[in-house]
Amino acid sequence: MKGPLHQTAPGERDEPDIDRRALLAAIAATALATASAQSFAMARPPLPTGRITDFDFLHGHWKVKHRALIQQRWQEFEGEVTSRPLLAGQTNIDDNIWTLNGKTSRGLAVRIFDPKSSRWSIFWLDDRAPEKFGPPAVGGFTGNKGTFYGDEEYQGKPVRVRLSWFIDGTDRARWEQAYFFDSEATWRPNWLWFFDRTASI
Repeated sequence: MKGPLHQTAPGERDEPDIDRRALLAAIAATALATASAQSFAMARPPLPTGRITDFDFLHGHWKVKHRALIQQRWQEFEGEVTSRPLLAGQTNIDDNIWTLNGKTSRGLAVRIFDPKSSRWSIFWLDDRAPEKFGPPAVGGFTGNKGTFYGDEEYQGKPVRVRLSWFIDGTDRARWEQAYFFDSEATWRPNWLWFFDRTASI
């Protein structure tokens, strides 16, 4: 907008303010679209592929230390996991148990390998919400790191989820769950598991 002392020179066209407003609106819309596209790319990268042997390291019994973000506060608690293969290794299941604030909970992880896509689908079920089973997180391993993406609901709103596995050796591993919030355009971890093997099967 021109200031009160601005004088239009001969031959200079005094453009209406509405044109400037439209230009600023177009610039803002372009910036927003670019940010949205970048956010979408972060939340939905290409799905990793893997192999049917990706989870062989997990078969056995484990003690697990949990660290979870609950009501905006990190809490630590302990649990156990027993993992075993089924269907000649194409499927594996985990029987999970943990105790938080004096209450014991159980969860079941089911992983299914699709040889056509070379990807795993991971489903989760626990006794806190027995009516929910899926949708799955999908992906695979590259070296000692596995990455899987899926869609969930958080506080009634859809959210993108990323599950990450880290193999730290024959008898140690880590797992991380993180949510992607469009309003923040970043991944926020909310549940960490630290595995120590107690026995093999």
